[in-house]
Parts: sequence; C-alpha cells; structure tokens
Amino acid sequence: RRFLEVSDRLCQMLGYPREALIGQAVRMVYASDEAYEYVGRELYGQMRTNGVGMVETRWRRKDGSEFPVLLSASPLNPTHPEEESTFTVLDVSSRARMAEAAQASEQRYRQLFDTMVEGVIYQDDAGVIISANPAAAHTLGRPVEQLTGRTWAAAGFVSLREDGVELPDSEHPTLRALHTGEPVTDVVVGFLHPQLGQTRWIRVNAIPLFEPDSNRASQVYTTFSDITESRDSVRKLEQMQGELQYAERVAHAALDSLGVQAAILDEQGVILA
Repeated sequence: RRFLEVSDRLCQMLGYPREALIGQAVRMVYASDEAYEYVGRELYGQMRTNGVGMVETRWRRKDGSEFPVLLSASPLNPTHPEEESTFTVLDVSSRARMAEAAQASEQRYRQLFDTMVEGVIYQDDAGVIISANPAAAHTLGRPVEQLTGRTWAAAGFVSLREDGVELPDSEHPTLRALHTGEPVTDVVVGFLHPQLGQTRWIRVNAIPLFEPDSNRASQVYTTFSDITESRDSVRKLEQMQGELQYAERVAHAALDSLGVQAAILDEQGVILA
C-alpha cells in the first residue's frame, strides 16, 4: 500500500512535505508491523463486506511522535478494493485528551467520594440507592452492597422526626427533593442503627439533579453526618439549665418565706439575684 496522492492537511499532520510521501509505502507512518497489518486486515475486510471501512489506530509523525487517528476508507473499484482506495484521516488527539481528562476527573471524584467524612448517597428518580460511599455505610451501619439497589425503606430503615414520631417515606428529605425539584437542607432524621441497637440522628441535605433540558429531577444527591453525640450534649445542657433554674426558684421561695434579706453572688461578688 502506497501514497498516490495526499492533501496539504495530511502533510501538515505528519510533518512531511508532499514529495516525501508520494510513492512511499504507507507502512512509514505506523509504529509497528503489527499495527500496519491490523489496519490492513480490518479496513479491507470491512470494505469487501460493507463497501466502506473505518478503524482507529495510531500514526507516527516525521519527528517520531505518535498520535491517534480515525481512518475511513472507500474503494475506487468496489469489486477490487485492494487496487486503489480513498482514505480520510481524522486526528482524534483532542478526543483522546478529553477522554484522559475525563478519566482523571473521575479518579479524583472517586477518591473524594471514598474518603469524605460525610456520608454520600445517590438515588435514582424512584428513590433507589445507586451508590453510597464508605462513610455512608459506616454511619448507617450497613455495608454498601446492602444499601445499593434498594430504597431507604427497602433497606430496612424507619425514619423518625426530631420528636421521635415516625417520618412518612413521602416526607423524607431525599423524596421531597426528588418530587419538588428543590433542595431540602438541614433536616434532622433519626433511625435505628442495626449494629448499635440504638437510635442515631443525622443531619441531612438532599440536592436534586437534572438531565439537560429537563425540569424533572432524575437523581438526588444526599449528604449527611451523624450528630447524635452533639444532639445528646445539647439535650443534657438544656436539662442542666432547667434544673439550675428550678433550684434558683426554690432558693428564692425559701428565702422569701423566711423574710430574710439575702442575695446570691457570683465568684467576683457581683449580685445575681
């Protein structure tokens, strides 16, 4: 196979002047015999069967650098495609770079997803969990494989409002975000932890995701963190404050009943009451 005619664009692509290509074997632009033979088998086989052929391979420039190309071929004589054919060459380097960039971005996203402290869950438009990160599995007390492919309810979770009353599935932040198409943030939800056997509390943020040119949510992205300990601490603090206020009222009542002039002072001697 030899170059019989070449375009200016192909010369620029390869870095050769036209006279350096005309009459030369096409093998010169391939990095190996294997690649050259593979393309010949594929293209001519397709042309015999379909009348045209297309294959992706790598070519080598004059300076020795390689780049990916998409070759399209059609025979001048369909009965004998091996005699002469017209080839179109498309440099797909930009597509390859975009694919590499997308792969690198996916790897960075996966690393972030897997190492986040917050639990992260993706659900489809039916509320079925399609992915969950390790933090979500740890917080919820179930391995990832027992979460994916199930809805929140089908995974065995009963949600609770802050007052301890059961939260209907339709009011769960994830389904609210799906059905309304609006973010639902800063909602406290309780559930029974299957391993600890106790109610745990999480703060949930659910963000609907949309396909291009669609106003209906196709997925929901949910993040959450366990706030059980901090919630319990606040409750205990409120209880202590209530007990202190009660003790102060009792002390005032006792002093009033005695008719004694008295005052309550702080450590610096400032009168509190």
